[in-house]
Amino acid sequence: MLDFLNDFGELIWIILPLAALQLLLLAVSLWEWNRKKVTLGQNKLIWLLIIVFINFIGPIAFLIYTQRINTVDFTKETEVDEWSV
Repeated sequence: MLDFLNDFGELIWIILPLAALQLLLLAVSLWEWNRKKVTLGQNKLIWLLIIVFINFIGPIAFLIYTQRINTVDFTKETEVDEWSV
């Protein structure tokens, strides 16, 4: 029994940073998921499930995927300069 407690004491120093990293990734990914409206389209619910249920890989995959998408804001009106045409 004491060996288990000794091993657990050493293991806790590995588990705690990994748990903190997981929570940080989850928080950042959910924040970004909530912000992205136009770029994710119909895949928004699927990405939410991936972020929440696939530890480490889900949030990392989401953050990489959303960084690679070229976000174009179609709601902004842009003025065309007559000299640039």
